[in-house]
Amino acid sequence: MNFKSHHHQTTNAKNVVLGGRRIRRFSARTTTKRTTTTTIKALYGYRGTEIVDPLEQLERLFPEVPEPVLKIGKTVYEVVLEPLYEQLPLPDVAKDFVEQLALDEKVNGWTLYTNGTPFEEFLFVAFVVFYLTAQPGILGYAFDETVARAIQTATAGNKFGKRGSNVNLGGRIGDGSFGTVYRGRLNSSEAENLVLKFAKNTTGASGLQRAERHMNERISRDIFVAGGCASYVGSYEEIEDAAAPVLVWKFAGDENTLEDYVLDRNFPSALEVALFGKSQEDKDYDARCYAVAKKITQQLLWSLRGLHSIGIVHRDVKPANLVNENGRFKLIDFGGAADLRSGVNYEPEVSILDPSFSPPEDFIMPERTPRAPPGAIAGALSVLPWTVFQPQLFDSYSAGLVLLQLGCPQLRGKRVLEPSGSFQRRLQDENYDLRKVRKDLAGNLGWDFSALDRNGGAGFDLACRLVAARGITRRGRLDATQALLHPFVLLPF
Repeated sequence: MNFKSHHHQTTNAKNVVLGGRRIRRFSARTTTKRTTTTTIKALYGYRGTEIVDPLEQLERLFPEVPEPVLKIGKTVYEVVLEPLYEQLPLPDVAKDFVEQLALDEKVNGWTLYTNGTPFEEFLFVAFVVFYLTAQPGILGYAFDETVARAIQTATAGNKFGKRGSNVNLGGRIGDGSFGTVYRGRLNSSEAENLVLKFAKNTTGASGLQRAERHMNERISRDIFVAGGCASYVGSYEEIEDAAAPVLVWKFAGDENTLEDYVLDRNFPSALEVALFGKSQEDKDYDARCYAVAKKITQQLLWSLRGLHSIGIVHRDVKPANLVNENGRFKLIDFGGAADLRSGVNYEPEVSILDPSFSPPEDFIMPERTPRAPPGAIAGALSVLPWTVFQPQLFDSYSAGLVLLQLGCPQLRGKRVLEPSGSFQRRLQDENYDLRKVRKDLAGNLGWDFSALDRNGGAGFDLACRLVAARGITRRGRLDATQALLHPFVLLPF
């Protein structure tokens, strides 16, 4: 376990490196924070210099609303909305303008800008429709937590038997920092058609295992999302009240990950067989690399789009976490994923990542973002942080690096993307402008990007739009949905 210092303007950071993953933890220093007295006065009312009790002001504005509901509204504002407002990437002059609007509205009896004209009513309805349907989807969350969850529970059964007595364990497939993976089968089956993952007895392993169970259960309840991830079967406990469950997936017949195919000395022959059923050695080498890069990028972006549509950010997208299932590479290893609909496995000051494939921002949202409130409140408010902070762009960057590995031979080494490597250093030096980095690497070191230059350079252009730094508004790169509309992915050639 290595600890390295990482300096931010108002925080102290520690990077905990566990195997291939790095867990970043931040502890806040004392810092000067902009006050929001004007906002509180505008929304809650005041007499001279005395701020009126917020609950009293809300009771005046909404006399028909029960007091318990008003108390919930007050708590949501103070615990979630106000801190979230403080984190908006806006200059003080913009916040002053918003606060003045709120103050003017309150002073005029909440009718200055909302006097009930048909056009304003239309705008209100449009906002409500947007809020209910925008990612990560409040209506979808409500359906998932009620109907879908109930159906999953009712149909789960007890296929593995008490404490896994119906499971016959086979040989070991792989060994990671937090878990060990085995082949297996049910006693009623002759073929080893299951994959089982056991948590290791190491710090944090059981928590990641429980988080992975939650993510897989969420994913399996949505058939459109489940198609892009390994086929989850269920879980069981080896002993009563075990700290971590045993997780079970279907085995599709291929133990290799995309990383195994990328590192193969005969690339892309074996990968072509996995994707297309046969090697295409009669074609030009660049054309073959272009074809496999295009196919896998399409599959990966569709998988990420599905995950993001239900509020899950993977946070560890890389070739080692993509497995082949009947010609489609699907995502695995959701122990580091964050469910931003419910707040499960999300801590603002902690980030689980692989430094070789993680973006420069390290965190899916600013580390000073408030913790998610409990239960349904988190689901109801999830649209706000998602819209403001665009956490899904964390995965987009990683997808861009996967595309580059497939298209550039010099990036297919085991350790070439490590933070200390020349490629990552050049990215940092050029502020993540991939075109400038390419000019240096191709001109001075002879790196070959010709496969991504086919068809007008569409592949390299998409890589540039994914492997990019965020701007002040936390945009700056394409998300999975936008990337699926890029010519490299969309066009059939």
